[in-house]
Amino acid sequence: MSLLRIPSLRSALFASLLFVLTGCTTWMNSDTPFQVSASSLNWTEILYSTSDGSQVVRISLIGNGQIVMRRGKSSRVLDEFATDVESETWTDIERDEINLSRKEVQQIHQILVNRGALKRVKKLPPGASTVVQMHGKIDDKVFARVSVDPPLIEAVESIIAFFPPPKAKPQQK
Repeated sequence: MSLLRIPSLRSALFASLLFVLTGCTTWMNSDTPFQVSASSLNWTEILYSTSDGSQVVRISLIGNGQIVMRRGKSSRVLDEFATDVESETWTDIERDEINLSRKEVQQIHQILVNRGALKRVKKLPPGASTVVQMHGKIDDKVFARVSVDPPLIEAVESIIAFFPPPKAKPQQK
């Protein structure tokens, strides 16, 4: 007796196949620009860094209007639960927060989508001096991306420009 003749198994296989094909279709179209909604469920985490490590900035962009920026050399920039309290760079962190309207954050997400935040990249070119890493969920489209594309880097730099410049560090003797 063939396993495919059992109705419940055949239905399960068909449903699984349909689920896989639908999921693949949705993912393949996810890098096409689309109209972003003003949903408070949209979010993006962005890491902006230079190859020499002189600047590391993490931005949390939440659809409800909250934008949090952390910058510095402390491990707490990347990991809020960091435990290396004895590190020389432990205190090298600045955190700032601004609140915008959902419509304004929608426009920022739209700029990121239009500039290719959801595009998949096969390989990064060697020797890039500035890299943007981002992941998030915009209108039910989940994405993760590492990019050196100038238009996307410009968009991230314009978000960073919302915040005051870094504070001058006191000179060590």
